Amino acid sequence: MTPRNHAHLKEGTKMSAQVDTIVRIPVANIDPNPYQQRKTFDSTYIDELAQSIKANGGLISPISVRPHPTAEGRFQLIAGECRTRAHQRLQWTEIQAIVRPGTTDVQMEEQALVENTKRQDLLPMEEASGYQRLLENNGNNLDLVAEKTGTSRVTIEKRVALLDLQADVQAMVDKRQITLEMAEVLLGVEDPEQQKQLATVALQARFDLNRLKGIVNNTKPTGGNGQQNPTTGDQTGPKPVRFKDVNKSLVGLNDQLERLDVTKLSAEDARTLEAQLSAIVHHISEDVMPRVSERRTRAEAAERNQQAQAAAVA
Repeated sequence: MTPRNHAHLKEGTKMSAQVDTIVRIPVANIDPNPYQQRKTFDSTYIDELAQSIKANGGLISPISVRPHPTAEGRFQLIAGECRTRAHQRLQWTEIQAIVRPGTTDVQMEEQALVENTKRQDLLPMEEASGYQRLLENNGNNLDLVAEKTGTSRVTIEKRVALLDLQADVQAMVDKRQITLEMAEVLLGVEDPEQQKQLATVALQARFDLNRLKGIVNNTKPTGGNGQQNPTTGDQTGPKPVRFKDVNKSLVGLNDQLERLDVTKLSAEDARTLEAQLSAIVHHISEDVMPRVSERRTRAEAAERNQQAQAAAVA
């Protein structure tokens, strides 16, 4: 089937420096958008899109390009990479395009992000990186980026925050192994390795959002000391716990675990207990034990110092 008939761009034709022009251009002369946030393209989707374009006799909405800034006669995609790939799949040699001279690099990145987000083509971390770049290019003006992309401030802030996740957790987000809401909960865990561990357990144990929230809230380190209100001087936050209270709780927990009849656990209860114990063990090994060991070392040094002073006096 022959694609819809539109004006052709003949070899050597010079484009207006300012006016947008709708023409047919050689697919082979189009280079990808160098600021494309999207890194992966679904082959099945491209096939389906190609068949849709073929059935319609061409594009309903043309792609947009700009003249290549350094290679005469070539173009760079602004928006429409999937449609271009679909034409390649059909082995069509030309494609309908709006040529936009004067499009800046920043506009290239902005328009690619807008198209991708509106079509829901980006992976979450690709979207997060795109918003971060736009913020950097626009003086970190959140309102301006929200206006340009048609996205709410809250959405942009939430997406960019995902970049603080541990690398393996980011990969889980992109693979849809954990939800965006669960990822936002994991941002409350400061330690990257604990973040990864909790995400892995949540995946393996098939946690829902509320269960993950409960575990994260229960495993957040308290620092052992209350914080002082800078205005009133009053203690705020968790109060210090005495050793004898901790020791009593540990002895009780150990006794309960020894007497626990694991044969009576349901699969759901077993997953929950496994995740909670895993988080506790990680917190103890990574936070509590180092602090306790440091205190023991200092206390032993103080005792030796006192003994030396006593011996000198004697």
